[in-house]
This record gives sequence, C-alpha cells and structure tokens, in this order.
Amino acid sequence: MELLQTLQRIFYFLSSLLLYPVLLLLLALLAYSIYRAGKLTGEFVSRRQEGYLERRHVEALIGWRGHTGETAPPPCIPQGAWKSTTRLWDIQNNSSVPLETALGVWLQETEQALTRPLERLRLAAKLGPSLGLMGTLIPMCNALAELSHGNLSRVADQLIIAFSTTVVGVAVACLCYPILVLKQKWVVQELRNLEYLVEVTVRENNSKQGESHEVSKKETSCQTF
Repeated sequence: MELLQTLQRIFYFLSSLLLYPVLLLLLALLAYSIYRAGKLTGEFVSRRQEGYLERRHVEALIGWRGHTGETAPPPCIPQGAWKSTTRLWDIQNNSSVPLETALGVWLQETEQALTRPLERLRLAAKLGPSLGLMGTLIPMCNALAELSHGNLSRVADQLIIAFSTTVVGVAVACLCYPILVLKQKWVVQELRNLEYLVEVTVRENNSKQGESHEVSKKETSCQTF
C-alpha cells in the first residue's frame, strides 16, 4: 500500500511538472499555425498574380528554343512558372557533369526543399491534439486533488486550463491540416511537371548527342575514303 502511494506521488509530481512545457508548446504551435496560414495566403496571392508551373507551360517550354542566354521568360510563360525552371536552363547550359546526373540532383534538391515544410505541418497537425489531450488530463488530475481538499476555486481554475488546452490543440490541427492538404497538392503538381520537363530535356539532349555522333561518324568515314 505504501509502495502504491509512493508511485502515485511520483506520477502526480511528474505530470504536474509537464504542465508548463505542454502549455508553452501549445502556444508555440498555435503561433506557428497562424504564421503558416498567413504565409499560405501570401503564396496564394502570389500564384494568382505571377502564375505557377502548369502542364501547358511545360509543353510551351519544351517547344521553346530561345532559352539559351535568355533572362526573361517567353511571352506565354508567366513569371512564377519561369522562376521554377530557370535553374534547369542554367544546368543545361553550364553543367560540367552529364546532364542527366545534374538534373537528377537538382530535382532531388527541389523535392526536398518543397516537401520540408510539409513535414513540419504534418508534425504540427499531429502534435496539436496530443498536447491538447495532455493539457486536459494533467489539470484534471490537479482538479481532483484539489477537490479532495474541498478547494472549489482551485478546481475551477484547473478545469478552465483543461478545457482551454483542448480547444487550442484542436484549433492547431484545424489550421494545419487544411494548409497541409493544399500545399501537398501544389507540391505534387509542381514536382510532376518538373519531372516531365526534366525527362523531355534529357531525352532531347541524348537525341542531339546521338545525331552529332552520327554526323561525326559520317565525316570520319568520308575523310577515310
């Protein structure tokens, strides 16, 4: 019986000790959620004003042959879509390694840069309700302890904290999850278009190399005769 009471005191002390870190983390997650919501609004406005990379833009870029040395996009390509592909043209014109390798590395780096914020949003959407539950259960334990001493005002204070943390945790998830879904849709769309553009660029480059190799072989055979 004494062992059970000792364990009870230990767990009660540990849970009470976790209350303040949980509250601070919830506040930090709420601030992060509001920040991401504001940033998403800015990105949405930017996409509406500057445009973004769509499949029709990829088709236009594939058919465009004036990109070498150009600093401005073709007339049919919006500024936002051009920004997504300028690095590809730089690699194509200035790469010292095989084009397929260089573009593969660039595509991996782009994917990591685009998906990194998604991991943070996914973590926030999962941590918010979990921390909200912890922030609910810990004050409930404290409220029960105060109730045993007949201190009703302290019970009311603990219950206010308990229900408030639940609301904040759910609010974090409600903010982060829709942002995550929309951002994921944008990222998947952009990555698919970039992969298609890279694939066609590499194919055309290999075709040109094959044609130049055939021409050089013909010239060599003519010189031999």
